[in-house]
Amino acid sequence: PEAASAWATDHLTGPLAAESFGMIAKEWAGNNPAAAAAWVSSLPTSVLSEGATTAVIDAWVEQDPNAAATWINTFTDPDRKTEAMSTLASEWCAQSPADASKWVDSQLGKPGGGEVAEALIGAWGAQDPYAASQWVMTLPENLQTASAGTLLSLWATCDPKVAADWAAQFPTGETRSQAIPEIASTWAGSEPEKAVAWTLALPDSPEQQVALDDAVRTWTLVAPATLGTWVDQQPSNDATDHLRTLGASVLIESHPLDAMAMASKISDPVKMQASEIRLLKRWGKSDPAAAGAWAAQAGLPPAVIGRPRINP
Repeated sequence: PEAASAWATDHLTGPLAAESFGMIAKEWAGNNPAAAAAWVSSLPTSVLSEGATTAVIDAWVEQDPNAAATWINTFTDPDRKTEAMSTLASEWCAQSPADASKWVDSQLGKPGGGEVAEALIGAWGAQDPYAASQWVMTLPENLQTASAGTLLSLWATCDPKVAADWAAQFPTGETRSQAIPEIASTWAGSEPEKAVAWTLALPDSPEQQVALDDAVRTWTLVAPATLGTWVDQQPSNDATDHLRTLGASVLIESHPLDAMAMASKISDPVKMQASEIRLLKRWGKSDPAAAGAWAAQAGLPPAVIGRPRINP
């Protein structure tokens, strides 16, 4: 490996050099990660050493991840150091999440600590989201918010109900205000009715309203027909009117007739007409003839038809 690395360093440049350095480091680090690491540290630029650095970390983490961490700590390029630390956190997690999280804890107050925490959550959340969630709860709020979002995006794809229950436990604050809408939107992509029902059951709060709106928007995009049927089964009240208004505002771009039909069921006449006017304005930009024909057929007063500037 010493001869191969010396030849490659002297004779190769550009992408070919970067690829070759990575291959050499991978073979060398499997037998002697410390020697491979010393060679990688001597390479001229971080761009050329990127693949080689990752190869050394991948090999070293199986033998002595703490030694890999000590080596990374010698890096002077902050971007290279943060990227290498993130790689170590992710790979170390596969070996021992408990040890990896302890190491990441020691990096949280240092430059790049937030990125390293997210890398750990990305790996840990795919392995054991519940265990990862316990660690997230110990983080400072400024790091907790981003890490919770990363975890929820992973967790909600495999067990949205449990993820939702966890998100609902957060106290009032930035983490909760972002976590609740995140889970609602993700969950609605696979089980929209359950996601909307969950958001409706949450205590009244700004994040609950955002979550409801996000879930309905997602539902409108993935299954508009079932949304209309479900809304028609709800009690006639302001909340249902809001759902129809929101759903119609999303539908108008792709299914304008369905959007107008949904808006026409808003129970409050004033709100219904206001919604129809807003929808007609948007519809008229893409298909003024169709929007005008609908307005005329609906028997809207001439003054109303004129407000969106649509000629029937």
